[in-house]
Amino acid sequence: MKDLLFSIPYWKFALKDWDQKKEKIQTLLKQYPCIKHKDQNFLTNRRLPPEKALIFLNECLKLFADPLQEFAQEIKTNLKTTRAFATSYEKGHDHILHNHGKSLFTAMAYIDLDPKIHSGTIYKQPYNQFDSGNVAFVIPKVVEGDMIIVPGNIEHLSPVNSSSERKTIIAMDLDFHD
Repeated sequence: MKDLLFSIPYWKFALKDWDQKKEKIQTLLKQYPCIKHKDQNFLTNRRLPPEKALIFLNECLKLFADPLQEFAQEIKTNLKTTRAFATSYEKGHDHILHNHGKSLFTAMAYIDLDPKIHSGTIYKQPYNQFDSGNVAFVIPKVVEGDMIIVPGNIEHLSPVNSSSERKTIIAMDLDFHD
């Protein structure tokens, strides 16, 4: 008899009032733009000074309050969002395999994403396939205005953007509330 030893959940939310939210997010990203750092092949505002990072975090908490609250209720746990940042990918940009291991969960909101020309985030299964020993990857279907929440220790990447259209996400790290 076959049964599952492991199962890794993720949560997906469609952001309500997306058109209005996107306008507010675009305004926020003009105030806190993504820039290129020489050690990264993408644009990000992840290295904001602490006082600006806190303002960006608080604005994101307002914009994404509904799905974050729904998620916390579903898992029956109070969560604290410890960090928020945007990442953008222009043509030729990618993000290597990484995780947010210090965080309990990571939320990713897809701001600029056309599924016809962009890939969503690619997640690496944390164990090899039992029958072949091969590494397996999963790409959940997402569209602009979706948010995915995954365990923070799941490795993920963004493949090379081969389009001239920018792809942008906002990521948030979630931990237990004190």
